[in-house]
Amino acid sequence: MATAMDGPPAIDEAKLAEAQAWERKVAVANWDCSRELYQVQSRISAELEQEFIDANRGRIDELLEQNG
Repeated sequence: MATAMDGPPAIDEAKLAEAQAWERKVAVANWDCSRELYQVQSRISAELEQEFIDANRGRIDELLEQNG
């Protein structure tokens, strides 16, 4: 039985390379499939943030003034 004194387990370099290649494929596929979603999400987020700022401009200015 391995103990903490034995150190970390040996790494199977072939399996590691296989796992890394798979992870890269998944990441690229995810980015390709999600790119348009990220763009829409970013635009909507910016619009909602601006709406919040516009609706709360007075209070935001008060807080900024109070907190230097």
